[in-house]
Amino acid sequence: MIPLVDTIPRNARHQGSVNLGYDIVADKLNAVRIGWADSLPSKYNIYAFNIFYPMHIFNMLSFMRRNDIPLLKEGRKQRIVVGGQGVSNINCLDNIVNSVYKGEYDGDSIVDGWHRKTIIDTPVSLRDTFSAIELTRGCKYRCKFCEYGWVHGGKFRQKSIENVRKDIDKLIFQSQSKRVNFMSANLGSYYALDELLDYTDSMGIHVTNTDVCLKDFESAKRHLTKRQTIKVGVESFDEKTRASVNKTYSDDKLLEFVNWSVQNTGNIHFYLIYGLPNDDYNRWFAWLKILGEIRKAQQDRLIRMEFNLTNFEPCVGTPLEYAPEVDFREKEYFLKHWSDGLLENNFRKGNEITYINSRGRFGRMENSYKLLMKIKKSDSSITNALISSFKNGIGRTVKDELAYNFVEMC
Repeated sequence: MIPLVDTIPRNARHQGSVNLGYDIVADKLNAVRIGWADSLPSKYNIYAFNIFYPMHIFNMLSFMRRNDIPLLKEGRKQRIVVGGQGVSNINCLDNIVNSVYKGEYDGDSIVDGWHRKTIIDTPVSLRDTFSAIELTRGCKYRCKFCEYGWVHGGKFRQKSIENVRKDIDKLIFQSQSKRVNFMSANLGSYYALDELLDYTDSMGIHVTNTDVCLKDFESAKRHLTKRQTIKVGVESFDEKTRASVNKTYSDDKLLEFVNWSVQNTGNIHFYLIYGLPNDDYNRWFAWLKILGEIRKAQQDRLIRMEFNLTNFEPCVGTPLEYAPEVDFREKEYFLKHWSDGLLENNFRKGNEITYINSRGRFGRMENSYKLLMKIKKSDSSITNALISSFKNGIGRTVKDELAYNFVEMC
């Protein structure tokens, strides 16, 4: 048997989250499932690691160190194999791992060096309080900044409605839970969405998905009606910027979505990306005012609007891989005005909003961002920095001063 090490920090898991790739590989290998913070009672010749996010490489190295596995592959007897969406850049691991498995372990074809699955027939994933049914893989829209759409997600593929019904039947038979996450980047554009919702309604299944792509808004209305929360990837409040990265929907469409949503939910969560090329942040502040007025007009209902910023990451393999990285001097200036805008339009109350009190909604701090981009874009020249940093692994967050030390070693 082969141990398959899960490198996700336990405090980073949200209730209802599923690492489907890890489950698929573990089942197919009949692997020994183990967390990166654990120790193995037995010694093996091969160790496999699931790297869900690039920074989890440090947790792999921590596990190896704690279990007396040499970190460098030269002269090492044990074979180290890694896979998962966190290793799209394999060059930085050249001196450490023996093999990198790129893509889907259940794949039956290879496209551009990545293993892909032709027909989606993944079994239902059963949990105590919820279940997961994989509905699609890949993304049909492929926004130019998106690593999933261009690199590790692959071509958009959909599970047949016949197989989905079988999954639901199996779930009803084997599990007490009727809460289901239909895993998909494009649930609203699933070819048989109405049939799926008819069947879930008839079987008493609660669909837990709350994310929507605005391109799929019309088809997703039925699913989103009366949801407690609706989450939407706006990315930018500037229409021209959205169009330039293939988020081709107008301000009018965005306004239509917001006006509909305030009648059908109590919480709208906007995902935004700071640092997209040539973005016009004056439009962001204009939209804050528009959204504030819409929220204020709902006098009989309390509507919560949240804005979650992430930093633009020009990743290898995407059309924007050579675009400039985030300038944090400019971001600091932006955040001051963004904080003022949130306060002025009554989205927050109290003092100035900073990294410390924004509950993670301002994106990574400068050195943490630089660390991430080093891992995503560097070659084996950063080997020493990798094996010398975060020797006890990382949790949900990375202290900026420790990230600075890593960047300086690079």
